[in-house]
Amino acid sequence: MVDLTAAWRNVFASWPPTLPRTGLLVLAGQETVPFVDFLLGESFVVVERDKPDAQGARKLIVALAAITAVKLTTAEELSSLQGFTATAEPDFASLPSYPSRGSAGRFPSDPPPRRL
Repeated sequence: MVDLTAAWRNVFASWPPTLPRTGLLVLAGQETVPFVDFLLGESFVVVERDKPDAQGARKLIVALAAITAVKLTTAEELSSLQGFTATAEPDFASLPSYPSRGSAGRFPSDPPPRRL
């Protein structure tokens, strides 16, 4: 299975230097958090807002596993995003396997057909 923490860590670690470090985090609860800069930790990212939230906080520590998307607010060309790199392939072997139907059109675990 794909390690989302590692995938998001890779996104932030390979952020192209020519791309502004701004955007919107989309969290698991569909909350969006705008940011103007970030610091990357092992399993979290610290983002800085340009304006405080309702409680006065300008910085937010977010678990990488809680991120579902990063929206980029820049008007840069797609070619400027080529700095983002992938370091790991998905581990398809860890996904559940499903039995295939045999030559009789049944799954091997199906009970034999009843005869009338």
